[in-house]
Amino acid sequence: MTPPTQRSDITSPDETSKEVSILEYTGDHIEYELYASKVDRWYEKRLLKAIDVRIKSVDPKTMMPTYLSADSTIVDDTRNMIFAYGKVVLSSPSGKVYGDSMVWDRNTDEILVPGKVTLEKDGNILRGESLRTNPAVDFAYMDVVSADGKFDEADFNW
Repeated sequence: MTPPTQRSDITSPDETSKEVSILEYTGDHIEYELYASKVDRWYEKRLLKAIDVRIKSVDPKTMMPTYLSADSTIVDDTRNMIFAYGKVVLSSPSGKVYGDSMVWDRNTDEILVPGKVTLEKDGNILRGESLRTNPAVDFAYMDVVSADGKFDEADFNW
């Protein structure tokens, strides 16, 4: 009689790769470019975990780039979301955002930074908590805000 085989570990990734470059397309448009030192993928879950990550995304309407770097990310293609953790930096021509974690909801094209956050825009620095913005950093909603820089009410419409 053949001994029963053990069930495989469902938490193990289907694929593990090192020094990875991924281009994600929507039609002819590159949705994002991801570069990572290590990537684990789960095919059925449509989930990707990456270490030492850089992501470049280009807005198809404005053709403006947005860059995201982090110690690690989870790309959840089922929910169309990117979760970034550890030394997270979001950079666009309009500004930079720094935080310990960040959620990029690609359905609504919004960035959420729970906890402490720093925002640099037009030579000014805002510090606060719970930032909501978009990848272009066109607007910012933040709680418990302090600022460094020159305040000109005419410029403060973002």
